[in-house]
Amino acid sequence: MAHVDAKIIETYGVVSEECAIAMARSARAVLDVDLCISFTGNAGPDAWEGKPAGLVYCAIADIQHVQVFALHSKLTRNELRAYAVQFMMEKAVAFLSE
Repeated sequence: MAHVDAKIIETYGVVSEECAIAMARSARAVLDVDLCISFTGNAGPDAWEGKPAGLVYCAIADIQHVQVFALHSKLTRNELRAYAVQFMMEKAVAFLSE
């Protein structure tokens, strides 16, 4: 559904800022929504694609803008997931307030 260009994945990997941006932009267009948030990362427990466990990239996109955020934490998998969702809910409110 996210339609991320294979070149982005080949060049930067799935766990990357570039992939998070592409996911948010593309999914927003595919879903025909005003705002879309994407998450990609490695919740662990081991490194993946050479990226450390606990590294997450999140992006938020509307039709004109996109913002990307990097998180890196030593939280457990489920704690990291919950933290990333809460973090992006706060960012969405701020994004919409701009």
